[in-house]
Amino acid sequence: FAGENSADKIARVKKMLAADQCDGLIVSDPHAMCWLLNIRGGDLSHSPLVLGFLYVPMAGFPTAFIDPAKISSSVHAALQAVCHLTDEQDFPGGLQTLIKSGQTIRLDSATAGVKLVQCVEALGAKAAIGADPIARMKAAKNTVELDGARQAHVRDGAAMARFLAWFDAQ
Repeated sequence: FAGENSADKIARVKKMLAADQCDGLIVSDPHAMCWLLNIRGGDLSHSPLVLGFLYVPMAGFPTAFIDPAKISSSVHAALQAVCHLTDEQDFPGGLQTLIKSGQTIRLDSATAGVKLVQCVEALGAKAAIGADPIARMKAAKNTVELDGARQAHVRDGAAMARFLAWFDAQ
């Protein structure tokens, strides 16, 4: 359904980080994390989100901070191919081993809270607050995503027509 695998998406994020002269990115928006890792979940009613955080370094594997109880063994195996998995309880303490003093870490101005900025700065890193590069990537749809959207509109339109016909009959 994604049209692009997670490894390729992560490589694109790293190129954007390099262009912005950042050493890493903390993904604090669950939508962005799920899109980047090609995962869906049920942490919130009526929303396919997995709650958690993701750290994407310029060099090496990303680290996903997700409650392991939320991940099936098959999803766990698939995720291990593209990132390290760490319990959500370990965030933000787990950043201590990932972020080095003097690094510049991108934080999303829309979703990263003040506490997260303070955490990064307490590690001796610079918090580069700005637009999440994943938001730009999500905005440009590939052909698979466009086809999926079209199919969803057809299904939703048919469901709406059935509902309106029922409603009119009542």
